[in-house]
Amino acid sequence: MKIFAIDDEAILLRMIEASLKRICSEKDEITAIKSIREFDTIPDKRFDVAFVDVNIGKLSGVAFAGKLRGYNKRCNIIYVSSEYMCNADMFDTRPSGYVLKPYSDDDIRKELADLRYPVDTS
Repeated sequence: MKIFAIDDEAILLRMIEASLKRICSEKDEITAIKSIREFDTIPDKRFDVAFVDVNIGKLSGVAFAGKLRGYNKRCNIIYVSSEYMCNADMFDTRPSGYVLKPYSDDDIRKELADLRYPVDTS
């Protein structure tokens, strides 16, 4: 499974990356970045799951999620936010889930266990 995470807060990015490494199989490929600018350097942008911060600095995580879905329509977008919020535009990206910061390994595990578009990991 190819898993992507983006969060402009370095500490929180390291937290989600560490959670994913504890939870996921060694076969899973995890890519974690801090800015949209870094995204352009990734050669294969087709991810199975993407944890996307709702606000990436001054940019919209929702707009970025739409860009991700341009590479893979079945990318499971899981929004990450520090506050309860819902933007109607989020639904246009057909999200798989939502995680509230601070999150636990169990929160991440639950989202991965109930993906909108199941991923064949065999």
